Amino acid sequence: MATHGSRVEEHPDLMELSARYERAATTPQARAVEGLTLLAGLYLAISPWVVGFSAATAGLTRAQQR
Repeated sequence: MATHGSRVEEHPDLMELSARYERAATTPQARAVEGLTLLAGLYLAISPWVVGFSAATAGLTRAQQR
């Protein structure tokens, strides 16, 4: 395979693709999705404390024996 000496930074469409991505990332829909994703991530991070999970909670850590 021959190399041509061109780099990705020199690609002629790079600036257009970068501008297109920037426009797409600043739409209200993209900002809403970003905000919801952030909230979901925060909830997942604190969910053990919200749910009350601990090592002493038998129902969440192993099957209950009857």
